[in-house]
Amino acid sequence: MDILLDLSSRIAARKAVALHESRRKELLLLRNPSRLFLRMLFERFTEEAMKAIMLAEEDTRRFGHVYVATDHILVGLLLGPENIAAKVLESIGINAKDARVEAIKIVGQRGFNEPIEVEKMETRAINIPFGPRAKHILELSYEEARKLGHDYIGCGHLLLGMLSDERCLAAQSLANCGANASNMRTEVIRMMAENNNETVLERSCEPNVVDDAQIDEEVREREKKINLKIQERYKLMCESPDFEKAGSLLGEIKALRMEIYHLQAKKEKQIMWSRMWSC
Repeated sequence: MDILLDLSSRIAARKAVALHESRRKELLLLRNPSRLFLRMLFERFTEEAMKAIMLAEEDTRRFGHVYVATDHILVGLLLGPENIAAKVLESIGINAKDARVEAIKIVGQRGFNEPIEVEKMETRAINIPFGPRAKHILELSYEEARKLGHDYIGCGHLLLGMLSDERCLAAQSLANCGANASNMRTEVIRMMAENNNETVLERSCEPNVVDDAQIDEEVREREKKINLKIQERYKLMCESPDFEKAGSLLGEIKALRMEIYHLQAKKEKQIMWSRMWSC
C-alpha cells in the first residue's frame, strides 16, 4: 500500500512539474515575440485595424490600465465604424458595453481588482505597451491572414486571432456573451470573401526624429504665414475696407490652418507607428 501511495505521489508530482513547465514555456513565448516580426505585422494593418488599435489604447487609458490587453482590442473592434468584426459581433447582439461588462466579471473572478475608470484623463498620455497575450493575439491574426492567403491584416483577422486563443480574456468575454466561436469564424471568413472594404495602408519607412523636426518646422512656417495674413487683413479693414480681398485672405488663412491640421495628424500617425514598433 505504501509503495502504491509513493508511486501515486510521484506521478502527481511529475504531472505538476510538467504542467508548470508547459505554462512557463507558454509565458516565455508570449513575453518574447520578435520585435522585427511585430514591426512587420503593423506594416500590414489596414486603416480600419489601426483605428481599432487606437480605440483600444483609448479604452486602456480610460480604465487606467498599464498595458493594452485583449479585451481592450475587442472593445476597439466593436467601437470601430463599419469594420467586419464589428458587423459580425453586432449581428449576434454583442456590443462594446456587453463585452466590457463580461471582461470585468471574469477579471473579478480571477481575484484581480476591477477596472477603475479614470476621470478627466489626458488623451495624449504616456505610450501604453501591449500585454503579452495581446501581442500573441496580433501574431495569431497574422497566421489567420496567411492561412486565408491575404497579404494584409484587417479587423476580421484580429477577431479570428482572438477566437484562436480560448484562454485570452477577449475570447472568454465573447463566450460569456453567448457567442459561438465556430459560427463567428465561419461568418467572418464569409464576409471577408464577399465584401471586404477595408483600406490597405501603404508601406512606409520607419519614422525618426528628423521626420518630426521637419513637420514641426513646416507647422511653424505656416503659423508665421497665418499671423502675417491676419495682420494684413486687419490693416486692410481698418484703412480702406476691401471686403473681397479680406474674404480672399480669410480663405487663405483657413487653407493654411487645414494644412497645419494635416501635418499634425501625420505626426500623430508617425508617433503611433513608432510606438508600435518599439512595443
